Amino acid sequence: MTTNGEGAGEHPLDVTRLYRLMARGGQPPRDRGMALIKLSYELYEAGRSLDTAAQAAAAALPLFRDLPGHQAYVHQQLASLADLRGDLARAQAHAERALMLAELAKDQAGQSLAHRVLGHLAHQRGNLARAQRHAEEALRLGDGSDILRGQALLLLGWLAMQRGDMDQASRLLEDSLQIGTANGDLFQQGNAHYLLGDWALQRGDHELALEHLQQSLELAEANGDLLGQQNAHYMLGQVSHGRSDFRAAHAHANQSLALAEATGNVQGQGRVNYLIGQLAEGEGNLRLAHDHATQALLLAERAEDVEGQGRSLHLLGEIALERGDDAESRRWLLLAAERAETAESLSVQGRIHLLLGVLADRNGDSQEARSHMERAQAVAAALEDPQALGVAHFLIGDLVGTGNAQEARWHCGRGLAFAEASDDLVTQANLHHLLGELALEENPEEAYHFAQRALRLAKGAGSVPTVASAHMLAAKAIMAGPREQWPAALEPALEAIRAREYLRVRLGSAAYRARYLAGTGSWDRLALSLASLRQDGYAGLEIAEIGRGEAISALLHLHTTEKEAPVHVRQVLAELEDVQAAAAAVFDPPPEGLSGMPVPDPAELEDAREKYVRRIKGLYADLATLVGNAFRQAFAPDPVDVHKLRSRLPAHAHALVLSLFHYEGEGPGGRMLATVWVPPDAAMAPQIELHTLERRQVEWLTALTASEGDQGAGQLLLLDPSHPWRTELGERLMPAGLRAYLASIDPDGDEPPPTLFIVPSRELWGLPFAALALGDRFLIDYAALSLLPSLRMIQSSVGIEETVEDDSPSRAIIYLHGIEGADLERRQLIGDYPAGRLDEETDPKELVSKLRNGQKYRLGVLSAHGDGQSGLAHSLWLTSTFPLSAAGLLNLRMPPSVVLGACWAGHLEFAPGEEPIGLPTVALTRGATSIIAALYSVPSYATGALLASCYRNMATGKAASHSLREAQRGYIRTHAPDDQGTPWHWAGLTTLATAP
Repeated sequence: MTTNGEGAGEHPLDVTRLYRLMARGGQPPRDRGMALIKLSYELYEAGRSLDTAAQAAAAALPLFRDLPGHQAYVHQQLASLADLRGDLARAQAHAERALMLAELAKDQAGQSLAHRVLGHLAHQRGNLARAQRHAEEALRLGDGSDILRGQALLLLGWLAMQRGDMDQASRLLEDSLQIGTANGDLFQQGNAHYLLGDWALQRGDHELALEHLQQSLELAEANGDLLGQQNAHYMLGQVSHGRSDFRAAHAHANQSLALAEATGNVQGQGRVNYLIGQLAEGEGNLRLAHDHATQALLLAERAEDVEGQGRSLHLLGEIALERGDDAESRRWLLLAAERAETAESLSVQGRIHLLLGVLADRNGDSQEARSHMERAQAVAAALEDPQALGVAHFLIGDLVGTGNAQEARWHCGRGLAFAEASDDLVTQANLHHLLGELALEENPEEAYHFAQRALRLAKGAGSVPTVASAHMLAAKAIMAGPREQWPAALEPALEAIRAREYLRVRLGSAAYRARYLAGTGSWDRLALSLASLRQDGYAGLEIAEIGRGEAISALLHLHTTEKEAPVHVRQVLAELEDVQAAAAAVFDPPPEGLSGMPVPDPAELEDAREKYVRRIKGLYADLATLVGNAFRQAFAPDPVDVHKLRSRLPAHAHALVLSLFHYEGEGPGGRMLATVWVPPDAAMAPQIELHTLERRQVEWLTALTASEGDQGAGQLLLLDPSHPWRTELGERLMPAGLRAYLASIDPDGDEPPPTLFIVPSRELWGLPFAALALGDRFLIDYAALSLLPSLRMIQSSVGIEETVEDDSPSRAIIYLHGIEGADLERRQLIGDYPAGRLDEETDPKELVSKLRNGQKYRLGVLSAHGDGQSGLAHSLWLTSTFPLSAAGLLNLRMPPSVVLGACWAGHLEFAPGEEPIGLPTVALTRGATSIIAALYSVPSYATGALLASCYRNMATGKAASHSLREAQRGYIRTHAPDDQGTPWHWAGLTTLATAP
């Protein structure tokens, strides 16, 4: 059928023909008008030079001034062209004018054509009842002409399909095909074959659909009908998709899109984008699927294609559902339901009910879920759609599940019959997987066989989600059997996680990736348990590193710190600075001694405060989106390569990757802890251990890593030198091999200590690792510690050694504001950086200006009050009204070594899969290679003394982690006899480093 279009390219020869016809002034007007309308028809049927075709028809119209019948045909042609260009309002006006003129001329053929166009337009706008009336009138008026009857029958057959009357649709379309064949009308035959192919596809008969659509394509090619070719390629792509032939589907989709763009077919472009979105979703690339679904929706809206809007909205809802965003999915689906109901599209309504059923099931409303699924089943039965029936039976069986295994198995049997009849490999795979789940407890061996069948079918269909689930089912089936077979479950569990990762890293935003990872967290826990059982440290490292700092690590390796932040980021940052300055002007008290200032009304002041707070929060949200997009562009969806990770470790450096999971095996509130130690010796494999933490140990961890405002219990633990937390947590957090290695080191010897990179999961990030006990000493006595959210953040195989070389000038920039102990830091820095090599700033604006302009420093010291906010709002308060947030750092260039001497400056909050955004990590993306920062609210004077000692060590060329270690050990020796020697005073400072 004719589709909407716009903006086709104009062929120079067609334009020349138009100008020549318009220049024939001596030719009789009627003859010239007939030549012009003939050119318009020719270009329209070929699907090219549509602007020229419209100009030709418009030029013909005044030449038929006294011939209403001729004018009717011209208006009918202009209506078809406007429809093709996506201007339905103009198309409607021309079609109604054509009908009026044809009635005035008593031209039944012209009336039939006008009714057919009006019926097509009514269908596009979702008014099937009006479309049906126009189509029936077109058939009645065209009864004396086989061509007109055939065209009217095509429209009636199409409408019958939309209503779900598949038998009547088949009869009408076959009659139209016979008429076209008898008359030798190739266009009529091509359109009939196209719609019969659509009919066969909806019935699940892919072979018959393929036969009709190939004939439609051949006829369109023989006629030079680009629109017909575009439509045929689109439907062939749908058939190939249904047969899980993704290569052929992509080929047809690309060909259809090229033709739609060449002919300016907006509706056709929308439909092809929808198909490409479907293909991307099936292949697990949800980011690409979302982009194409969004484009399809925009194009369908431009074309006023209500059914196309419903399809696109449904696809967006399905993508959101797979991403785990139930709220967004429901929003899209309810919009899709409105469009599908308006368009009276039963097939789209049925698919929407299926997804609404899945959503209801997720939210625990099994009654609503079943209601939606049974309505979808009824729609599929009415449409005689075996593929949809198979899916409906699968979902109902899955909903019933083990609660009624007998009914679930019955639905699986029915679903398999329909899925096999429609060659739906994905649904067959899902049904075999469900049968395996049902057999898991009673017959693990049978469950394993079902998992293998599901796996074969899913691979054949290219369905990555089902491949992942089938692998995990196989692993569970093995573990449901004899214990001696459990180690064999690691391979399928790893394959499941790798397939999941292929999907997850293509989801787009970090929030979607995190949500997807959280939904399958039990997979990681199972796989880590199996890796520990097999003592496979490489597998343990691969699993443990999943979802950690992926995009920010990619950004670090792009070496873009010399470039400015993206322009949109800088614009929002500038607005944020202006709003914060305006807020400060409102809320700052007037200077002392200044009289006569009006006293603001408290209510007005509170109202203003709320407005500024909302605006600042909104700007931070805008920044998060913009920065997230920048990170997304940097992020390369590569799987974890454990050997590449290991090669990034510096010589003599160890790594300890920690993962904490919920685990009730040791009673309520327990946790499972996986530790992976990576020794520097490449000949030694990583070592993995699994521990369970008791409830009281979890409570210690919670107290020690509490956020701002909840730190009281943690402070008490850190002030108690005899509390067992240091020993018990040290034994569990450090694997036996690592403890043995460290215990072999003489902490007071002359040999430089090793560096230990610690990569904690979110729940462990704020833990003061330096204070963990190893024997009767602290961990800091045996190694220099550096925290990182991910090993991927290490920039190269050359890492942190005891000394570093740097090509930055030996200069420092410092800002020390309102912190007790800052004088100790200042005196030390003045001694380390004499003779103009030290820039001390007291004006925060000047400080920011110098760092923004890229002036070169080796060291930057920012000592001020910090806060415990998360993300881009994480800030140092340079004054009471001037915050330097993580967002603000995006527009600066940081020195290689940075000290953030503020409470909570090292604080980070991030879930698995989320990016660890905060002051220290953003500073690393802006040029810093080492950060010293505080994990909690540290004592000011002790921190000043520690940092002063640390600067002295760094001035000799020692790396930040080693300098801090020596400062902490010196502080412990000095203050061991008194209360200030407890970990509360010195263990809160830590190092983050990615390079020397």
